[in-house]
Amino acid sequence: MKVISIGKGNTILKYESVASSYCKIMKTEEATNIGIISIEPNGILGYHQAPVPQLFYVVEGEGWIRDGSEEKIPIKKGYAVFWEQGEWHEAGSNTGLTAVVIQAVNLKNPF
Repeated sequence: MKVISIGKGNTILKYESVASSYCKIMKTEEATNIGIISIEPNGILGYHQAPVPQLFYVVEGEGWIRDGSEEKIPIKKGYAVFWEQGEWHEAGSNTGLTAVVIQAVNLKNPF
């Protein structure tokens, strides 16, 4: 058994992000990454393309997501969004949120 301290992670500097960080907690040989995204109050994980299919599962707080449109769709604890590879997207929060992010080449849309 190994207990892992999951801290705040590294600040996300790409995509014109503001007050966002990522902490990778697992990686596999099959190009799978599992991590924690933290978006601070008034933070944004900037507009970018998904390099592989991604599941973004909010485990704390609330915020918004958007795809190629300008419409911001509310999201909160207990909800998830799935982005296909190449899909443009952005996430943000006025009050802060934490999400588990799973990225994998072979990840299939669960919805």
